Amino acid sequence: MSAPPTHVCRFRYIKKEGNWRRSGAFQEREIERISTCESCGTERIGRFRRILAVEKESAGDVSNPDIYVRGLARKLETLFQTRDLIRAEPLIRQLGGARTEADIERLAEYGGIRLIYQPRSGALHLTAIRVIDRSRLAETGEPGAEQLRRVALDEARRQLVGFEHPEAQAIADLIQSDAAQLLDYRTVRVLRALARLVEDAEIIPARLFSAKVLGHSKALIGMRRRLERIVGSLERLGIRDSGQTVMMGGSGILRLPHGALDLSPFHYLGLSRTDALRIDSIEVPPGGVLIVENLTPFEACVDLIAEKRQLLVLWSSGFPGKGVLHVIRKAAESKAAVRIWCDVDLGGVRIARSILRVAPNAVPVLMDPETLRAAKSKCPLDPDQLAAIRRDLTLHPAIALADTLKAIQSANAWVEQETLIDNIGTID
Repeated sequence: MSAPPTHVCRFRYIKKEGNWRRSGAFQEREIERISTCESCGTERIGRFRRILAVEKESAGDVSNPDIYVRGLARKLETLFQTRDLIRAEPLIRQLGGARTEADIERLAEYGGIRLIYQPRSGALHLTAIRVIDRSRLAETGEPGAEQLRRVALDEARRQLVGFEHPEAQAIADLIQSDAAQLLDYRTVRVLRALARLVEDAEIIPARLFSAKVLGHSKALIGMRRRLERIVGSLERLGIRDSGQTVMMGGSGILRLPHGALDLSPFHYLGLSRTDALRIDSIEVPPGGVLIVENLTPFEACVDLIAEKRQLLVLWSSGFPGKGVLHVIRKAAESKAAVRIWCDVDLGGVRIARSILRVAPNAVPVLMDPETLRAAKSKCPLDPDQLAAIRRDLTLHPAIALADTLKAIQSANAWVEQETLIDNIGTID
């Protein structure tokens, strides 16, 4: 009978979490680097302990935070909606003040966050903050916030059902997902209102929207950057600095109750939504209608091809509002050719889809996979954009322009309209 083979330990470094121990208002533990055998787990004892980090969190005995701690808790709750860990140094620079680190430590005494320190030059330095209990952090910032969040989320999930607009559907999908559990109640209320806004094709001034949804005309300002990380440009969705103006140029005749308006004498002109909705019919020129998402490409189309191609050029201004949709509908009723040109990205695809609901025979131009491949200037997708495209393709695998989204996903890049202005002469 042969002897068993001799075991030779193969050591590798791993992190070992120590036991929690009480230290004043905190409990803390050390994260140590140790060397262990990959096979048998034997630990090799070194001459010195190698402490990588020290973690601290509340021991649970502190209550009734003061106004400064509550304010800091609200700020951190906002930042933790899209992440679990925040680096300390950028946060301290952002918040400012010599006592910011001390205030963060005071907030940690009330629970909800864990502080991570690293030893450096014989002292511990705060390097990161991790959220461990979002509801506790929300309650510290505003008592009752967790209940308000649950109520807002339940209401939003009941109301955001049966929407047809692609962007409204995307917001509804987000609200129904597990990721919505991380959002505070104000964000949920704004998302619900945004979905209704785009579904109804409304355009509204930013301060009026803020007053209606959040109760204060300036409340949206502090939330805007965070919201745009979730849903993209608010201006594109219909939140503007002023009301909607329907801009069009080229040629064509608008028939209104009290007369006709010939576009050809003007370079381009703008109508209020009220006036646009009064249009009874449109005499579309032989070249048809070209709908353009962004203002600079719209002006370029008016300058370069409107007269030559005998086109009526219409600015959609992001997702088209009721006035723009009315013009598109009247143009489609005239059996004229309708073309759509938007950014080659998820937002542009959804804008084109919203127009196709009104004009099913419309044709997207400069939005195909070949345009993406041939583009000389491309913008890389960020992880959130890529995740949104994957989600859209999962939910709508065979809808219009799905092939373009697949190409964007494959290339991991999108294209702005402005970089394609030299190509507008190729539009049929």
